[in-house]
Amino acid sequence: QRSNEVKLEFYTTVTNGRLTSTWQNAVNSFEGQRVAVTIQKAKKKRSNPQNAYFHGCVVPIVTNAMLDAGIRTSNSETKEMLKRKFLSEDVPFADGQYLERTKSTSELSTSEFNDFIAQVQQFAAEWLSVEIPDPNEQLVLL
Repeated sequence: QRSNEVKLEFYTTVTNGRLTSTWQNAVNSFEGQRVAVTIQKAKKKRSNPQNAYFHGCVVPIVTNAMLDAGIRTSNSETKEMLKRKFLSEDVPFADGQYLERTKSTSELSTSEFNDFIAQVQQFAAEWLSVEIPDPNEQLVLL
């Protein structure tokens, strides 16, 4: 997004076929300009507690397990590897070709983020022989 571009994002409810917010003034600020309008069902983005759990528990456990397996990595590198493994998608390009794109965790809804964490937990159990506790579980170290 260029610095001279303005983007307004609104969250509202549709009641009886009408938007129930006072967004008209903001729309008026675009008078005489060509605009793009997108309407979609709002998804609840991943939560701050989910993000804290992922960065404070999941990533460090996977990083330590990888280090124990002889794979030298940092928490930030581990996060990027997990994103590439589980959040990559093919985006159509020209002439039937595809480009690979890796989603950011900030793009995920709360349920998509839960699915991502479940995939990482399964990967860690199967490939690294380590258990990642659920957010509501306490890990007992022996």
